[in-house]
Amino acid sequence: MSTIRQRSVVDRLWHAILDRSFLEVPRPTDAPFAHSTGSDPYRVLVFGSGTAMGWGARSHELALPGQLARELGDRTLRGVDVDLIADKCMTALSAIPALEGRLIAPYDAIVVSLGMTDSLRLLPARTFRARMRAVLTELSARTSSHARLVLLGMQPVQTIPLLENGGGRILDRHARRLDEVLQALGSEFPKARHVAMSAGGCASHRSATAEHYRVWAGEIAAHLAPMLAERAADVAPPFLDEPARLRAVRELEKGTSLTHGALDKIAELARSVFRADVATISLIDGERQRVLASAGMEVHELPRSASLSQYALGSRTAFVVSDTAADRRFRRMHATALGLRFYAGYPLHSPDGQPVGTLAVLAAEPRPREAVDVDLLRDIAMLAQRELRTRTAVSA
Repeated sequence: MSTIRQRSVVDRLWHAILDRSFLEVPRPTDAPFAHSTGSDPYRVLVFGSGTAMGWGARSHELALPGQLARELGDRTLRGVDVDLIADKCMTALSAIPALEGRLIAPYDAIVVSLGMTDSLRLLPARTFRARMRAVLTELSARTSSHARLVLLGMQPVQTIPLLENGGGRILDRHARRLDEVLQALGSEFPKARHVAMSAGGCASHRSATAEHYRVWAGEIAAHLAPMLAERAADVAPPFLDEPARLRAVRELEKGTSLTHGALDKIAELARSVFRADVATISLIDGERQRVLASAGMEVHELPRSASLSQYALGSRTAFVVSDTAADRRFRRMHATALGLRFYAGYPLHSPDGQPVGTLAVLAAEPRPREAVDVDLLRDIAMLAQRELRTRTAVSA
């Protein structure tokens, strides 16, 4: 094929992404994260373009994040939190800049979905290999030793709303070439593994469906679950990057000037479910705990130094104090002074993974730690986290 004709095909394929028919394909508009119930949750980041975008699904719960959280949770019998960083135009070259300022060290696994945009542009395989090697080197350096990388194979062409006939065949051939590059890189990097994307066991569709994402998530989870089982049993929480954390708090605060009606209902739900005297949803900056919603007590702000919730920020799971009066660290805390002796808090994270606040329940009577259903506390905390992220997206 002549160079001019190749470029013509490239232009047609690339502009097909941007035309009206493609943009009419449903895609998720809700907050880009999902979770499944369970204790000691694994944290997973889905990163890239193509399959990560969720074309054909109207919610991330039905697209890859939600499906992967459930499939991985079923196989590991653990909770799973899945965050998403996706852009339809992301390429192997733009992937590293897209991670600038993002905290990725705490993730147990990163699912990388790159290559389809490069395939659309007929990027030479040699160039793609060099760029993807740079991406994997960056991810390997910025994640902990226990973290694992999953390289998704190319999404089947019949599930992509692009061009049919000649254009589709050209794309299919080049996608297979780039997929071979991904397979080789999966063997080259010790942390990485390539996972092929099947046709999803579904009939051909103009775009992917929830059933495609469920099958693909199952294929990913089947490989990822045993990889995660190798994780150290007790991974220490990461050191808090306070400047980055404070920037994330400021971003979330921009979206909390709206009415707090939904957060108030979540706080009331937490108080009721745990039969607590007080429940709060808060953001914590460098000097204060700003209470966005509360149930059982009217409170708006506390000095951070007097806040029990500051201790929950760096926790991987719930932070529980059975009796604040019996622990000398907490005897002078605001809650103890008010006669609230039991505390259970769960950290809330910003879209870029920074711990920014807590959902907490407090009671006047001490309680043993085993009396706390940590999984349920986490589920309610995820409701609050979703609301905070949605507010930020709306106000942006």
